[in-house]
Amino acid sequence: MTIELVTMVLGGIYLLVRLDGWLAQRWLQKMAAQEAAHMAQQAAIDAAPPARTTLRVPGTQALPRKEFRRVARFGLAAEHTVDLLIYDAQGPVESWPRQVHELVRALYRKGHARGPGVVQLIMRKSGLSDGQGLYFALLDAEQDGPSEVYAFVDNIC
Repeated sequence: MTIELVTMVLGGIYLLVRLDGWLAQRWLQKMAAQEAAHMAQQAAIDAAPPARTTLRVPGTQALPRKEFRRVARFGLAAEHTVDLLIYDAQGPVESWPRQVHELVRALYRKGHARGPGVVQLIMRKSGLSDGQGLYFALLDAEQDGPSEVYAFVDNIC
């Protein structure tokens, strides 16, 4: 009778261990599926341009979050980028909307024009070359300071 009791107890423990392992594996699979769904949803959000932006410049179009990494080439922090807009109209600077031209000049005077492309636009007034765009990036403040807008010229990809 003692052997039967010990066998039943060991059998019960074995079944509990197996059940616990199965439940743990099922929980891990469920968590992995939720994480995959969340990553797919975030990727879809990052790939689509935002419908509304904080920064509004006439004639520009908003770029999706996956394009925010391009600001790093101009010494800006991609993780602090809130909005990224592109103005890619061809033609001389005088034919651009007045607000775009004034914003570029104001950012240049403020020291927020990055790269030689913006200087060439302001000084030569010849416009953008083929395959280039004028970008406006809104960066969130790192401390309690205000948000800042930067301009740069880069290739359109």
